[in-house]
Amino acid sequence: MAGREVLLRRAYCDLIGLPPAPDEVREFLADSDPLAYERLVDRLLERRRVAREIDRVILGRLVRRIVAAAREHEKKKPKP
Repeated sequence: MAGREVLLRRAYCDLIGLPPAPDEVREFLADSDPLAYERLVDRLLERRRVAREIDRVILGRLVRRIVAAAREHEKKKPKP
């Protein structure tokens, strides 16, 4: 069975694609509650959900800017 620090690092890498910060490692290792890992996973899943929502908003804005720029470029093209 993997140790708590290994579980923590796996959860971070698998769920958000980044390693945990040193303070997050210390906080998790200091938490002796048997439900600490479940709370960690819930927290990481929520971060992932929020990140997806932020990505959706940013990508939407980017697409709108690209479409507007393309339309502006089409307006400036000389007509045959």
